[in-house]
Amino acid sequence: MAPSFKIMKHPSKPPKAFAALVIGMLGFTLASAYIFVSAAPTKISEQNSQPAISKIGLISSDAKGKNSTETFVWNGKPVAVKYSAATSKLQMSAQATNFSRKAPIWYAFDSFSLVSKVITPAMIEKMALADAPDANSSLWQKTQSATVSNLPLEKDEKRILVVYISNADPKSVMNKGIVDGLAYIVVQDGTDELQGPSKTSSGALWINTSSAKIGDNTYVMGAIKEPLFAFEVAASPEADVKLDRFAVNFNITAPGVSTANLFGVVKNLRLMDGKKAVGLITPALISVDNAGQAIFTNLNFVIPKGEKRTLTIVGDISKQPDIYSGATITASTATNLIAADGLPAIAAVDVKSGVAVNIVTSAPKTLISSENSVTIYKTAIALDLTSGSSPSAGYDSLVAKFVVNNTANWNSQSAKIVKLKITPETTLKQSPGKVRTMKVYRTHTLLNSNLIGTFEFSDNTCLLGSGCSAEIDLSSKALMSTIEDGSYQVYSITLDTKDAVAKSELALNIAVTSWSDGVSENIVGDAAKLSVKSNKIIY
Repeated sequence: MAPSFKIMKHPSKPPKAFAALVIGMLGFTLASAYIFVSAAPTKISEQNSQPAISKIGLISSDAKGKNSTETFVWNGKPVAVKYSAATSKLQMSAQATNFSRKAPIWYAFDSFSLVSKVITPAMIEKMALADAPDANSSLWQKTQSATVSNLPLEKDEKRILVVYISNADPKSVMNKGIVDGLAYIVVQDGTDELQGPSKTSSGALWINTSSAKIGDNTYVMGAIKEPLFAFEVAASPEADVKLDRFAVNFNITAPGVSTANLFGVVKNLRLMDGKKAVGLITPALISVDNAGQAIFTNLNFVIPKGEKRTLTIVGDISKQPDIYSGATITASTATNLIAADGLPAIAAVDVKSGVAVNIVTSAPKTLISSENSVTIYKTAIALDLTSGSSPSAGYDSLVAKFVVNNTANWNSQSAKIVKLKITPETTLKQSPGKVRTMKVYRTHTLLNSNLIGTFEFSDNTCLLGSGCSAEIDLSSKALMSTIEDGSYQVYSITLDTKDAVAKSELALNIAVTSWSDGVSENIVGDAAKLSVKSNKIIY
């Protein structure tokens, strides 16, 4: 059923066709008074440069005539600020930039009210534009402020305060599209007519990034129920706190891919308290402000006063398409973030009184980010040692074997080693002018047909035993360095140790520093998974 609206104009002015703009749109309902500051699309006049709003000011007066002033730096994004329900009068001001100095800037301040349970910022922007003052309207003035609204508000009323700006003379009949820009503030009723003034709570909800190990930093496309991010919630000592909703922005990037095409990389997101699900599953991200947003609702999650809990965001990784390979995800929220449904991102109440509590972070109004970013690939590889190294000395003495596994795979995807880094720890000596050659073979068999990489320790590179590393590039040996889906490949390393003296020691630190999943090239190797140290050889 479509929502109905009661529209009231301040000052008196025809309401126009507001209702037609709002049918079928979702919205917000707040328990206390808030201010929303936002921008709207503009009707651009024919000027060389159009003005833009840089700051919005609000002077509020209570019943005793006491004034307080707030200034909002305009950055094009909605901002929510808790507002006093005792306010009796509001005066709005605006500061503009980028306008033509040859003509004065014009301002028009207006307001209208809605009594509705359904309203969104996008809806208000459209309504404000639809009701922009005409060219001959008496609202246009050259002063930068005006009294735009008297309070208190009616039950459930939302008062929209709007400022329009123009660099054109609104009295001229030639200026048809005179509105160069607008901004607005929404003030909502903060009292309950049945229960009187709102109750208060001294409780607070604290939110911090969890310092605990969350999970892996990389995940494979197709994996399910993976722990992606975690955060701690704590109730202050004054009251038990119930967390009702929590919205998180997922900032997703991938090389050469538009962010808007990446929001499907994670799905079926849920909050978990240990092994227990909290609230409802969010099946897909919502596109908002160039991010994908997950809104977790119906949480009913109680934190006893003075205690803390760790909540984990768990989700599934999509199998397709290939553009998701290489996607990097970070998660964030903020105390002043307005979610896509028009409600504050975080809502929590005092369990006893049922009223909202303060939301506090370790750094107020800054993002609460995950400890680590998460990156998605088509497959994953792991590095390990295998037995078979020989302690004997010779021109091509086998000194180590390692194996690369490609088994964590959901898409029948092969993997390819691109670069190896081998750092010897040894007491073997190498005199100037001498060359020692290290070779890497595919398989156990040390044949030239299986040779895929070499490195010469010499005066031109570095001398063995000096702490330097052998960098071996396998990119030109793609077929020889490929590990098929669900399989593994053994590699052998030899080194010229013919002149090794008794009791000399040798061990190799082996790392895959670059690899490919078939889509993303030159993936940086995870040091925790793709590096090993060979067994020590004593000659």
